[in-house]
Order: sequence, then C-alpha cells, then structure tokens
Amino acid sequence: MDKDRIYLAALLHDVGKFLERAKYYGDKNLARLLLNKLEFSNKSYFFSSCLEEVIQSVLYHYEPRDDFERIIQLADWLSSSEGRDEKENTDNVDVYYKMPLQSIFGRLFKEEKKYGYKLKKMSLETIFPEDGLKEISYRDYVDDFLDELVKVNNESQLYYLLEKYLWSVPEQASGCYTDISLFDHSKTTAAIAVCLYHQYQAGELDKKELNLMTDSTKNQFLLINADISGIQDFIFNISSKGASKSLKGRSVYITLISEIVARYIIDELELKEANLLYNGGGNFYILAPACKEEKLKEVRKNILETLLNAHNGELYFAIAGLPFSPADFSNFAELWTRASRKVAELKQKKWSEIDLKSNFKKIFGPLNDGESQNNTCDVCGVSRKNRELISNEDDLKICSMCNSFIELTKEKLKEANYYIIKRGNYGENKSINNYNDVFKSFGYQIDFLKSFDNKKSSNELVYKINDTNFLEEGCDGFIFGAYNLPINEKGNLMTFEELAVRAVREGRGDKKLGVLKLDVDNLGWIFIKGFEKNKTISRITSLSRMLGLYFKGYINCLIKQKGWQNKIYVVFSGGDDTFIVGSWNTIIEFGKEFYERFRDYTCHHSKITFSAGISIFRYNFPVVKFAEITEGALERAKNFIEENEKIPGKNKISLFGEVFNWEEFKRIIEIKDVLIDIVKRNGNKRAILNKVMRSTKGFKKILEQSNKNLFDNLRFWRLVYYLRELNKNNKNDENDAEKIINIYQKIVINNLLHKKEVKKIMIIPVAVKMAEMETKKYSKGD
Repeated sequence: MDKDRIYLAALLHDVGKFLERAKYYGDKNLARLLLNKLEFSNKSYFFSSCLEEVIQSVLYHYEPRDDFERIIQLADWLSSSEGRDEKENTDNVDVYYKMPLQSIFGRLFKEEKKYGYKLKKMSLETIFPEDGLKEISYRDYVDDFLDELVKVNNESQLYYLLEKYLWSVPEQASGCYTDISLFDHSKTTAAIAVCLYHQYQAGELDKKELNLMTDSTKNQFLLINADISGIQDFIFNISSKGASKSLKGRSVYITLISEIVARYIIDELELKEANLLYNGGGNFYILAPACKEEKLKEVRKNILETLLNAHNGELYFAIAGLPFSPADFSNFAELWTRASRKVAELKQKKWSEIDLKSNFKKIFGPLNDGESQNNTCDVCGVSRKNRELISNEDDLKICSMCNSFIELTKEKLKEANYYIIKRGNYGENKSINNYNDVFKSFGYQIDFLKSFDNKKSSNELVYKINDTNFLEEGCDGFIFGAYNLPINEKGNLMTFEELAVRAVREGRGDKKLGVLKLDVDNLGWIFIKGFEKNKTISRITSLSRMLGLYFKGYINCLIKQKGWQNKIYVVFSGGDDTFIVGSWNTIIEFGKEFYERFRDYTCHHSKITFSAGISIFRYNFPVVKFAEITEGALERAKNFIEENEKIPGKNKISLFGEVFNWEEFKRIIEIKDVLIDIVKRNGNKRAILNKVMRSTKGFKKILEQSNKNLFDNLRFWRLVYYLRELNKNNKNDENDAEKIINIYQKIVINNLLHKKEVKKIMIIPVAVKMAEMETKKYSKGD
C-alpha cells in the first residue's frame, strides 16, 4: 500500500546518515548494505515484502523520480526547515562524525549551554545530558541497532526501535543545529508525509502544488489539540475511606482515556503512530491532513457522546482542529499556541459540539436518579439505576464503575510490567458499567500484566512499561508511566495509614502523610518564546517529548534508586506536573531530589524551573480537602512576590504555610538533618531544639544585613556564644554548636557573594519543626 510505503520510507529516510557516521560509506551504498543485511536474515518477515520499494524511496527522496518520492522530500524539508539552508559540514570528517546531540533545553532563550548526550540506547538512566561533552562514537552503537532491526516484525516495533536508538543521535551535525534528534526529525517527517499523501489522494494536492509546497499558503494540514476538563474533581472528589485504592485507578484512567481517544482519532482518520506528536497529562496533539476536518467533527461527536454516557458530564474532552498551510511550519510554536487557545475557548462552552437539548439532563443534572440514600455510591456519591452497588472489604457500597477503578489499582497496576491494548468489534456494546466498557465503546480493550508469555493475537499490541528492551520478548514497543504502587509485606496495596507509619524510624517519628503537587513554571511562555528562530515542528515536539520523559519516566527511576517504592504513592505524573502522597519525611526528601535532578536534566537553565507545594496531614484527612489545600500551597508558591520583584518569580516551594526558594528549602533540610543527629547523639534530649529555635532572633538581623551586602562581625560572634550551650551536656567529642554555626556562616557568605541567596529567617523554625516531628517518640496509639 502506498501510504504504508511512504510512512516507512519517511521513518527510515535518514537512517543512512546514522550509518554513514559509523561506517564512512556513501549514502547509497549504506542503503544497499541495510537491504542486504535484512534480506539475508531469515528473522525479519516484516521487511521481506516491502523493503525493496522502501529502500528505493529512501535512496531517491533527495532527487525524487515521482510524486510519492517528492512527498517524502517535501516532508523532510517541512519537518526541519533549517535543514534546507544549513548543509552538513563534512570537510573535517573526524570532527563531524563525533559531534553529540545537544540538549534542547540548553538552546532556549539564547543561553546556548553546551550540554550533550552520550550515544546510548534510551533508558531512564541514560536521559541526562553532560556538561561539555564534545564527542561520541557510532561504531558499536550502529552494529547493535542493525542486530535489533532484523528482529522487527511490524510498524510499531520499527517506530519504537528508532526512538530507542536515534533519540540521542543529532539530525544534523553541522555545528549550528545539533539539538534535534534524528528520531524527532524522522517521526515528524513521517507524520507530515502521511498527511501529504492523504491530501494528494483527496485531490487537494497536485504535481504543480507539490513543487511549490514549501511556500504554499493553502491549508493542507490540521493540528488537533485535545484536553480533558474536570480531572481534579474526578480524581479527588471521593470518600477518604479506602482512598488509596481509588485514587490511582482514577488517575490512570485519565491517562488511559487520553491514550484511547488519541488512538481512536488516529485510527478513524487513517493516520499513523508518528502523527501523535505529544500525549501527556490529559492533553495531546495530533498532526492530520486538512481533508479530514469534517471527519474529525464526526469523530469528536462520538467521543463526547460516549464520555457523556459514561460520566454524566463529569469529564469533558475539548477537541479542536486548527487548519494551517505549509508556509506556517516556519513558526510551529505559534500553531501549537493557537491550537491550545481554541481548546481553551471550547472549555468555556462545554458540550456545545453535541445536541444540548437531548442531552440536557446528563450535562446539567441532577446526576442522581432520585433513588434513596441506600442506593448511593459511597465513593463518588452518585446514585445510578444502571449500575448496581457492590459491598467491598472496606464496608463501602460502591457502584460498578468505582469498583472497576479499585480493581484496576489492586489487581492490575501494583506490579504491572506490561500494558496491552486490543482492537476489536466492541463498539456495539452501549452499556457502560466499568472503565473497560468505556474503552470498548471506542473499539478497544486494555489490560496490565505482571508477566507476558510472548503470545499475542494479531489485533493486540503489547508495550513494556519503563523498559526499552522490548524486542527480545516480542513486545511492540515501550511506554513510560508511574504505574507501580507501594506494597506492604503481605503483597497488598498500602493504605494511607501504612504509608504514614513509614515516617517512623527506630521508634521515633510523627505518623503523618505528606502531599506534594508541582508543575513547570511558565510552560506556555517557554514554547512561545523559548526559540528565537527555527521554531520547527521537530524542535517543538522534541521539547514536549523530553519534558514528558522526565515526569512520566524518570520519576520511577528516582523512586527506585532511593528505595522509596514503599514510601511514595504517585497519584499522577506526566506532561509537566506531578502529584504524590507518602510518608511526610520522604515527600520532603523527594521534593529536594526531584528538583535538583530536574535542574540537571534541563541544563541548569535559569528559565526552566518548577514550583511546588507540600502539605502535611493525618492519614485519614479528607482526600478532597488535602488535594485542595495542597493545590493552594502550589498557587502560593507560584504567586509569591519577593521584595525586589514586580511580578512573581516562581521557582519556589510552599511548606508549612511559608514560601521559600529552593536554596532555602535545601538549607532547611540541611539544618534539620544536623539537628536530628545532635538530638540522637545526646540521648534524644529535644530541649536542644528549643535552644536553636531561640537562635532565630539572633540570626535574623545577620541574615537581613547579608542580603544588603553587610556583615556585623560582633553580632555573629554573640550568636556563636549563645549557641555554645549545645555542647554543655555533650559527652562526645563532636562540637554541635560549631555544626549549626557553620551552616549559618555558609548562608551569610553565599549571600555576600550573591550566590544562591537565603532571605527568609523562617528556615530555622521550619527546620526545627521538622526535627521535632522526626524525633518525636512514637507509640502505636499515636
């Protein structure tokens, strides 16, 4: 089929560059080398029927012989328009072949930070750039790629194999544009090529227009943006009893419904996997041909009617299509923003896309069917005649839909390693009683498995979770996501009370939950203004993908590395935000580590930061309230204005009702750790903490002066004298007073040198409060 050939050729069109950098052959010989390797390997059934045609299209797309090859050439140009103006410099081959991919974050806002990626297969451990990396080697890497390529048996496997290997390969190595990976360029080229093919087949694009395409102002494309509304209430507006079993299921459902709806649109519009430019946090972007605009309206109507039937207006999917021309590709960031604005407008008039008259009751309520309170679900608080109530182990009467979310959490997610999606003729089933019934309405069924026996039907796709070694097991690809959950010694999902108890160490600690919400600062502004020029589709989608990779993927790696698997419950993490619950002291540690690693990941860029809010509660505090309070803490952090600021600078964290910058937060933890150590070494005598708390008054003036570039030596030595009593009853050789003074001294020196300034004296009371909580004597009745 021509569409499949064009798609595969577009995906593979630049593999020659990849091979060339390792083997030093000409591009055409490399393509032949690839062909021979695949032909003489008896492993690849997928390539046996189409490879010759695909290779021919790859070979001649630079000098196309027909319209289809011209489509690939055109897609290549539109994907990275700077590629037409910037040629690879091969004068110095040794230098050229060793240039690493530069981090996309390093080039934002003209900062030009020289952070590069080592040439490594994608995994959650290899996604961090290195400062000053100057060269890489391709030889063994290409051999590994070719060895896996012969095992590919379908389009999906090829797509994910290219992501696994080409994510860290620069698309160009000219020295000017090395921040776009070969994968992002190949993906967007393939997406554009599929769109051009549909336009060509629909008669909207002829040979003459193909030759003038890059400057054409005729709308040939459609940028589809979709965003779920009502997520916060849907996830958190539930009963607190047994909440740990409900929260994750509801959160994952939001991720899954976004995945299914995106897949449904792609299948209905006859597109490919590469056309999904981004999907995360209940928001996705799809590149489609303009000829599918009417079809999109029909598809959108089906989506909304299904969701309305399933959730009575609780969840709404705003879906908008923005028509645009080839000439508009020169500023794809603007298209990205305009599409999101159209979605925002739809959110202001929810459900206007369908017949409001016939759906009035479902949209505007009442949601309850007028049944007695005995027939009301104890989790979602709604009574529905078509959903029977089930009594569960927590003595709750719950509806079949809420029960399915609990079952998803308890049985499927807690140790899932594989995600399965199955296409079938399910759409005829109009009865919706559980989450899979919703997916069946779109023609899909999903499942999560702990193990996979390498057997699947032709209409199934199996993805490995958080592991890119998928081909060996016959999987179709990989996905990243925070699916696993904290498990107790009996193999059951931990309750919030069990998580709170994890804050107790060696018989001391406060049995409390910590709740953290964070998101990236000024994300829209980063996309609009981050790139001075060359705001191409490949660059914009690369930025989105790399941000999503950190929040959907790396969070799992960090939790595992730190041994926090049974102390942290990730409610959701994806796109650009995270919401987690856990033992309160682990949540504090997580906030610090996750921020510091994010700064490493984004090249310590001054404008790429996130803000956070942390709140601490009893384990049985109402879920809806702790979500609301923590959201408020995040908003305080984002809206806090320092003395020298006219607008909020963001990049802050709210804790115990106070707002701190991240350097202050780091010092709070440092002081807290020193105080805990002092208390433990002095027989758990906590009176020491009161002494340090009173030092707040003496240090306040010193801190204020240091921020004005002043230092009162006499006042500082008075503080030293005051703290001397910390050593009074110390039977050890350690100088406890000196440890506290050293921290104060370091803060003052850094302030005087204008490095990572600490301004708020409240760092001391907060540190003391945390030390009190961690050293509190614990008994089971607490």
